[in-house]
Amino acid sequence: DAQAKVDALSVGGRNLILDSKRLITSGKVKFNVSQNIDYENIKHLAISCDVKYTNAVMATGADKKWFRVGTECRMFFTDGSYQYLGLWKIMNGVPSSFSGRISRFVPVPTGKTIKLIDSISIQIHDINAESISVSNPKLELGTVATDWTPAPEDSDSAINAISSKVDSVQQTLTTANQALGSRIDTVTASVNDAKSQVSQVSKAVSDVSGKLSATSTLKTQVIAGGHKAIAGIVLGAESDGKTTESSVILMADKFGVVKNAADGNVVSMLSVVNNKVAVNGDLIADGTILGKHIRAQQTLSSPNINGGTITGNKINGGTVTGSIISGSTINGTNINGGTIKGTRFEAVEMEVVNLIGGGIFESKIINEVRLSGRFYNELMATVNIRARNTPRLIRAFSHNMPLKFVTQKSLAKHSISEAVVKGIPLNLQAGALFVPANTACTLELRMFPSGYQHGNTDKTYLADLAYFHINAQVISSSDYINEVPV
Repeated sequence: DAQAKVDALSVGGRNLILDSKRLITSGKVKFNVSQNIDYENIKHLAISCDVKYTNAVMATGADKKWFRVGTECRMFFTDGSYQYLGLWKIMNGVPSSFSGRISRFVPVPTGKTIKLIDSISIQIHDINAESISVSNPKLELGTVATDWTPAPEDSDSAINAISSKVDSVQQTLTTANQALGSRIDTVTASVNDAKSQVSQVSKAVSDVSGKLSATSTLKTQVIAGGHKAIAGIVLGAESDGKTTESSVILMADKFGVVKNAADGNVVSMLSVVNNKVAVNGDLIADGTILGKHIRAQQTLSSPNINGGTITGNKINGGTVTGSIISGSTINGTNINGGTIKGTRFEAVEMEVVNLIGGGIFESKIINEVRLSGRFYNELMATVNIRARNTPRLIRAFSHNMPLKFVTQKSLAKHSISEAVVKGIPLNLQAGALFVPANTACTLELRMFPSGYQHGNTDKTYLADLAYFHINAQVISSSDYINEVPV
């Protein structure tokens, strides 16, 4: 029997697991299996791995059920069935420690032929321990598990990786050699440039004070009419503390230009008058002059000044024509334009198409209302206000006395006490009534005579109505003013 057991021993030694040199301390890691396996002739399989743990016990909890550490794989058979080949160390409630390699031998079931081996993994599940690990799984043919060795494919991959590194090193050396050659060429070019710079520096001269000045070149050309013109200027920089780099300083009374060498007509552009530079001729060839200030002591003349806005404190002239004129005061015989906009206009007589602004301070009396009655009787008159295409502000006056701050609660003697607009939900406030555009209304004026009147004699009082045309965007039905200036 012993001889039979010896004869039955079969040692494979080749690891069928690829890239198996791995170690984990928790969870699960899967591996691939070699593609060079003769599955039909497999009769026995041996599986092994390294396991190490200290004071390990089974974990507690409703979801804990495996309590194991080790390795496993799955064998698929040609008849469609499969079988797991597992190798485990199982924990219980008693702390234990272990360090070593575990193995298991499994024969292929009688009548079965392996078709495929997959799902090779090392695992640690549901174990509490001070330290725990599983590593280096090995699956081999035969009945005896041997020490861990890598799969032959791993060695081939390592050799290929080393070869790739050698090629990379070779490429790096080649690139380095090329770069070194480029640097040598660059150094050579730099030396050549340095020679050029030295030759340029040698052109510099020193004056008696030791100050350095650069050499300059001035090219002139004779043009038509016998004039000499500057055809080119080449200037360097000086370091005497008086001139800055890239400066061009000219000493001349006049500065002129010509179109070309055949043009003898010199156009004067700049001239020096009384130690000041003046701009002459066609230097400004555009219709726009931009500047912070343009001043003329006597006269600034031009056929047309075109611009959207002219702003100034005072503009004096016979006629000013433009789209917008903004300023504190405009004095002139005539102002011609379709629309004049402003917050204040003062004039004896104005005739315009449209007048739009915040208010007019010259009142125009258009109606005189007579109120007749006796002493201590309230006087009342009705005035019909026609519709107009512009909003109006209407103010009532007693004779020779403007109406101010009149309310129904406080009635001033010898003044109109209230105004009622029929059909419009508006009230008289501060002596002024707003009437919207295209609106007609009926106004009732009421007045108490003053207390010093005598007897029951009839007395006639005068009340005036002043109309102010206003911009509807300035005064609205809910936006009254406290007092209308007159």
